[in-house]
Amino acid sequence: MNLSQTNPLENTRAQRIPWDLLISLVPPLLFVTVMALYFPFRAAFELDPDEGVNAMKSLLLLKGYPLYDSVWSDQPPLFTYLLATAYRILDPGANVGRFLVLLFSGALVWAVFRFLHKTWGLPHAAAGVILLVLVPDYLNLSVSTMIGLPAIALAALAMSALGAWHRTQHPGFLALSALLLALSLMTKLFTAFLTPVFLVGILTGEAMRLRGRDHPLQALRSTWKAGLRPALLWSLVLGVVLLTALLIMIGPANLYQLIAPHLEADLPAFLGDQPVEEIITYSINDYLKPALLVLLLAVLGLIATLRTRRWAGLYPAAWMAGAYLLLTFHDPVWYHHSLLVTVPAAVLAGAAVGEALGAVPALLSALRRRWAGALFVAAALGLAALTLAVRLPLVSEQFERVDRDLRTFQPVQGIMTTMQRYADVTKWVVTDLPSYAFFTGKASPPELAVITSKRYKTGELSEDEIIAVIEKYRPEQVLVGRFKYNGPLIPYLQEHYKLVFQQGRKQLYLREDVELREDDVDLRYVGPKDRR
Repeated sequence: MNLSQTNPLENTRAQRIPWDLLISLVPPLLFVTVMALYFPFRAAFELDPDEGVNAMKSLLLLKGYPLYDSVWSDQPPLFTYLLATAYRILDPGANVGRFLVLLFSGALVWAVFRFLHKTWGLPHAAAGVILLVLVPDYLNLSVSTMIGLPAIALAALAMSALGAWHRTQHPGFLALSALLLALSLMTKLFTAFLTPVFLVGILTGEAMRLRGRDHPLQALRSTWKAGLRPALLWSLVLGVVLLTALLIMIGPANLYQLIAPHLEADLPAFLGDQPVEEIITYSINDYLKPALLVLLLAVLGLIATLRTRRWAGLYPAAWMAGAYLLLTFHDPVWYHHSLLVTVPAAVLAGAAVGEALGAVPALLSALRRRWAGALFVAAALGLAALTLAVRLPLVSEQFERVDRDLRTFQPVQGIMTTMQRYADVTKWVVTDLPSYAFFTGKASPPELAVITSKRYKTGELSEDEIIAVIEKYRPEQVLVGRFKYNGPLIPYLQEHYKLVFQQGRKQLYLREDVELREDDVDLRYVGPKDRR
């Protein structure tokens, strides 16, 4: 027998093993494992105030209070339902939501790796994933119970599925892309601008394929009708899924909650009496400054896309440009919005680094004749090295800073200890700091589960309405402290409740008929007057 011959059966088995798919699972599994084991988030009280809001909505849904009909919410329902399901299986807890978001973050890492691997190559994919986890706030948002990153992850998966459709022309990938984008919109509406981006890509790609055009602008201008069928299929799936969600999970009558607060939000409402110089805090440019090196690499990635005619790279380019324009003309902008720009930027940046690494051998053999290529390689690799030098220490510091924050837990403990001391006589807690109620194991009235800055500062929720809900539910505990209340709320609480704990702006009140425990008798004297 000739041992050099290959067994045909082994060849068949080897062909059946999707090695590229298995390779693409390594980065997300490694990322999720490292974050779960070493990023010190499990003992954190609150990584962001929105964590408490999302947790409280899911807790109320679990208790049988339907979204929108009972629980006021200005966000789409998907994440709330997923988190409530996780609570039903695992019991409510802060880390249940954080691990759920971490899984979404792992899916985002997979989508970035897969898109780059299939569009460019393995070095590009590896570089893109490394740059993704280095962008500002990515690690923290990967373990925060917030809806922005899950929505972006689903949108990135939709883009990856769209790339698979361009390569294979299998309609299943087209339908999957539409489904994933619909799920993204059902998580948070800020990815809606990707709908026209993806539609134009479908029309252009199909026109180029059918008419033999090698440039997207030429194909779209002269033969755009050739791409109508797949574009219609994609739009149909997207529309059916969204319409079904609207009718079943939201209801047409509740659309006002999803739209009005966002339309009414503007910068003056959020600034209030803050000085004018603080306006920059709400600018997307301010949040993107720490990501400048990645953005410069993204520009080189766009150049590489155009030079190599890998037109799929125009998807993250259009995503990045569209998000930046959207956020430039939108206010206010929060730090987590920056991921809308930095995630596609990391994809393009990975393409630039991968192209530069691949061009090194050829350039070393013909450096004089390829000065333009040498300049590109030097710029890409130089920026990549600078990014690693700047961002890696900051990432390491973030691990240490979170750990240090957990050890200085004192400000929370006083209020939590007092709230838990009266938990046995408490059914409802009204609060603008819902994490405290959630950790106490108590629910807020459904109408006040969401007291966010957007709802309160735009006038969607007034102090009179808060008082009306308090009179309706008669909560045993009221905790305020996130916002300034200059109207009738504080005088009402001082008249009908007793102040038992105060720390800075945070004030904890007990209903007047709730008796103080013996060891808390000294707390009756906290505050502006004795409520004995």
